[in-house]
Amino acid sequence: MTVTVCRFVSRLPIVSYAVAFSLLAISFVVPDSISAQSGSSSTARTVSMQVQSMHLLTTNIGWVAGKTNLLRTQDGGRHWGDITPSANAARSIQSVFFLDGQRGWVISSSTKTADNGSGSLFISNTSNGGQSWTSRKLAVSDEDGGTAVSVDFVDAQHGWIMFRMPSSSNFSLGLLLATADGGATWNPLPEPPSGDVVHFTSPSTGWLTAGAAHDQLYVTRDGGNHWQKQLLSSDLAQESAGSRTYQLPVFSSNKDGALAVFSNETGGSQLEVYSTHDNGVTWAVTKTMPLGDGVSRDVVSVVNADTLLVAPANREGLTAVAQGVQRTHQQIFSKLSSNQAVTNLDFKDDHQGWVLVSGGSCANWKSQCSQESHLFTTSDGGQTTTEITPQVTASAEGSFSTVTPDTVVNTTTKGFDQCAAGSVSQMQAWWTNTPWSYANIYMGGSNRGCSQANLTSGWINSILAQGWKLVPTWVGPQAPTSSCSSCGKMSSTASTAAQQGINEANAAANAASALGLNSPTVIYYDMEQYNGSSAAVQAFVNGWVQRLHQLGDKAGVYGSGSNAAADWAPIANPPDAVWIANWNGNTSVFGLSGLSDNLWTTHQRLHQYQGGHNETWGGVTFNIDSDSADGPIASR
Repeated sequence: MTVTVCRFVSRLPIVSYAVAFSLLAISFVVPDSISAQSGSSSTARTVSMQVQSMHLLTTNIGWVAGKTNLLRTQDGGRHWGDITPSANAARSIQSVFFLDGQRGWVISSSTKTADNGSGSLFISNTSNGGQSWTSRKLAVSDEDGGTAVSVDFVDAQHGWIMFRMPSSSNFSLGLLLATADGGATWNPLPEPPSGDVVHFTSPSTGWLTAGAAHDQLYVTRDGGNHWQKQLLSSDLAQESAGSRTYQLPVFSSNKDGALAVFSNETGGSQLEVYSTHDNGVTWAVTKTMPLGDGVSRDVVSVVNADTLLVAPANREGLTAVAQGVQRTHQQIFSKLSSNQAVTNLDFKDDHQGWVLVSGGSCANWKSQCSQESHLFTTSDGGQTTTEITPQVTASAEGSFSTVTPDTVVNTTTKGFDQCAAGSVSQMQAWWTNTPWSYANIYMGGSNRGCSQANLTSGWINSILAQGWKLVPTWVGPQAPTSSCSSCGKMSSTASTAAQQGINEANAAANAASALGLNSPTVIYYDMEQYNGSSAAVQAFVNGWVQRLHQLGDKAGVYGSGSNAAADWAPIANPPDAVWIANWNGNTSVFGLSGLSDNLWTTHQRLHQYQGGHNETWGGVTFNIDSDSADGPIASR
């Protein structure tokens, strides 16, 4: 096994995402009546909007959000009005929530520039359907940035913002803020179980999926101050059998709700629908539906315990279920190319809803690649569909092309990481159709978060034969002061931590060898962000690096730039390379928060520049982090 040094260095504008608690009010008006193309000249080119999120509030009223545009419809999608907050300032939309047709909130970010020195987050709210907005700046930055994955309100006063903080795809770390005065002030809550989308059904009760694979469900009964794992069965053995993926529950009243769970068992997978009539205290299975081989990404929209729609990845047809009657229609799948897949469903009943189709293609081999989306509406459960994708000006869609995953150019040295390795066929589809050239794999360790059914020596041989390069990663004990409260920790005694680093290096090298990644190779240690400098971490990393060198391998470490500078650089045996999590949207491996450009200067850096998001290529959807490299990774 050889080690390849991937080189990609560029100096692009940096986006810094801020987390803040002090607020500055700014008001502006966006007329609801203007079209998506208003304000453009007669020669302005219009393009189909790249829809990133959507929601159908009623059978006629709904919204869609792209990178920089928020649009609203009052006639089911036949016409669209631009209701983007702060239309005169270039901002990237991160999260949208509407409580009803009038009251809504948007989290957006501005770009870091030479003038202001840092980016900013804004929360904007409207009480008249987007005709006017009030925008408040969230002004206190977090060093390594974060992404607002959800904003959620239960009434005009009580709301929450969930930020996913930088981490590897093996973890999901969150910062949860709450307001009780409509967003005038925001207070940080205790660390939540994960940094995923949160949904509250009352000022006290909220729901959250957790685990890197969304294999856990949590509930809070005190507004997010404390969370408890929600079991759907009293039988713990049954609860842990197979691999389960939870969606957030949907409630039609204070007590009545429904929950979709994907369960991968031996021989296939199935969808289980649970219902509750006591506000989620107890749940009972109301329906099961077989789905296929267990490796596909199926999409479901649950209306209530009796009504749901499923778009299976095997393209057998869009299935609507209502009151025990099941109908399957093929029409939407007959419109898809091999590169496209259904990535979102949003239905109000078993007939009326929206279907989002996404896909990507490259004009040249792993270059000039782009993602696209198409939005369809149906009023008969998918028997017939009509495209309603909004059109926007090309300049609006392209203004953030250098800092988003939607348009990627000249990316032959970019890669991705995801929690669980895809199948050989899925990886082949991505190798053929994507800009990505390398992928991360989590080989093992006591804190590995996802099961790895595909990760075998045969898989490694097949993936390398396809052309992929790999970033082997080990997830062992974390720092004593790690921000991951649920993780197993190393000893706080330096001498003990040093031996633990040696032990982890031995285990990682053995795992790599078992997978066919024989020395010399490179192995990265996943060390999540921790507070302050730590003598224990210094001793651990020194032992990790020294032992891998003795075994003939290179040693890398993943984590925070500030931790790398404080603890990994000054030790006797510093890592050969660092893989820094800094979600600034900039593909350069330099200019990283907390890390001097004078450290690890000679092709010794990887940069995770964007956190978890979905991409669809070759008809296959993965949730990935985006990376760029100028450092060692593994290849044949």
